[in-house]
Amino acid sequence: MERELTTGDKLNMVSQKILKAARNELYLKMRFLDVALSSLVYVMDEGSEGMGTDGLYLYYHPQYLGGLYREDRIQVNRIYLHLVLHGIFRHMVRRRGREERLYHLACDIVTESMIDGMQHRCVLKSRSWLRRETYRKLHKEMKVLTAEKVYGVLIRWGLSEDEMVR
Repeated sequence: MERELTTGDKLNMVSQKILKAARNELYLKMRFLDVALSSLVYVMDEGSEGMGTDGLYLYYHPQYLGGLYREDRIQVNRIYLHLVLHGIFRHMVRRRGREERLYHLACDIVTESMIDGMQHRCVLKSRSWLRRETYRKLHKEMKVLTAEKVYGVLIRWGLSEDEMVR
């Protein structure tokens, strides 16, 4: 006799289908990322605020993921790719004494600038004025954005709390 699926089991199954759909859609446009796109193990984490990674696992809150998928599938793809790129660039292990919050912001800016530079419909979204302006200012200071270089610039800019949040 088969056991009946719990609500958690059902949430996990639906969430994994969403994540696999995002992975597959990204793979169709970025086959060179095949190993990276398939390397993260999906872990449901109802204690998380959204989605995240430690480089080995992709943690997700099922209600967050389901809601985001209903609202904007492209955003699910972008977050998935964002997390994969963090792993590729080893952002989780390269902080080396840097202020954590500012370093995470630098990593996110670099990762998002790469995704924003892609012209694939599966990740395409219009860039806000703030993003365009931030990228413009950073590219005036460096040719290639890296987390370490962007971190240094962010320190020099001396951002306020409100500016960091935006």
